[in-house]
Amino acid sequence: MLPNSSLKTSFHGHFKSSPVRTATALLLTSVLFAGCGGGGDDPVAVQPAAVPEASTDVQLQALSATQLKQQISQKFTQGVQAAGFSNARLMIFKPDGSLLYEHVIGTFNSNAVVPVASASKLASGLAIMRLVNMGTLSLESKPYDVLSGWPLNKKDITLRHLLSFTSGMPGEHLCTTKANITLATCVDTLKNIEPKFAPGTAFDYGSTHLAVAGRMAEVATNKSWNTLFKDVMITPLEITSATYYAQPVDSLNPDNPLVAGGMRISMNDYAKLLRLVMGKGQFKKTTTTQTLISKALVETMATDHYPGAIIANSPTTGTSYGSYRYGLTQWLECSTPSSPGCANVGVSSPGAYGFVPWVSWKDGYFAIIGTQQPAGAWADGIEIQQSLKDLIAQLVAASSGSTPPPPR
Repeated sequence: MLPNSSLKTSFHGHFKSSPVRTATALLLTSVLFAGCGGGGDDPVAVQPAAVPEASTDVQLQALSATQLKQQISQKFTQGVQAAGFSNARLMIFKPDGSLLYEHVIGTFNSNAVVPVASASKLASGLAIMRLVNMGTLSLESKPYDVLSGWPLNKKDITLRHLLSFTSGMPGEHLCTTKANITLATCVDTLKNIEPKFAPGTAFDYGSTHLAVAGRMAEVATNKSWNTLFKDVMITPLEITSATYYAQPVDSLNPDNPLVAGGMRISMNDYAKLLRLVMGKGQFKKTTTTQTLISKALVETMATDHYPGAIIANSPTTGTSYGSYRYGLTQWLECSTPSSPGCANVGVSSPGAYGFVPWVSWKDGYFAIIGTQQPAGAWADGIEIQQSLKDLIAQLVAASSGSTPPPPR
């Protein structure tokens, strides 16, 4: 099913209508290259060597890793300039979390703690799946059974529905971003909202579903959302700083966390979340390996659980994500989202300010586009991401000495 062209395009910020313009020639001026050693934040100005325009399969496969890095930097620069972004950074990681390559435009720092909008969704999903893995909740847990006073007319909603945005509730409500209430108060408001659809029948992208899921996690653990997130994600992954707010741009009210879009975190710390996804729930340290989430649960997240659900509201209309389906708190970047799913291909969780994290199991890397743009930059961010995927797959193969995959 493709999204209806008349759908609302809200992504915790107004969605810019014009995608990145396609660049038709290589840049003739010098670009800023950042080397791949150690994730430093100071760009080095160099004059790029002449690189052939890689337009055919044979040309792409013939390029060296050095040439591919140059082409990735040029493609990234073209996309960023076409989008009108002032500062942006691309970081490409190997499965073990080591940096394969990065390129920075302007001064965007990989340690800067910034609001990441809907990139929060994947992080929230991982935290809740950690609770499922621990037996604190299950995907069949119901708000009706967990939350006091949950109404009969929504008694069939499950955690699975909430994580897939198919609960039937309206996707958005103003209470999710109020700066003077708690998450419990917001969810008490949501209890009284009439459902729009039967559970599992419609995909309605928005923040209400994860507000309820987050409140279920609070009640099940007897902890606030930020406290439980620290316990199940920040501490085991050794994340330096990550906090959810009702209004993350201004860091207002962590007591009513916008579970679907309120996290502030750095690129370097977000990379640790992606490393957990890349490892299918395993997080390897220098001498130990932790299994935080089972492989089966990570693969469940990368599956469309309700392939028959209509698209009632989606922000993907008119973008490269237009045909992508949704799993559990993440977009599914494959053509078989329900069977067998995308767990051997890739997933992503882009945000309204242009911050785009993604994992490619198929090509063996994960990556982040880090930037902080006005709300609505999501469309341009994903156009840049999609334009880079083939070149990055070629770079991964060239760097490992394996046969490059054919461009897709």
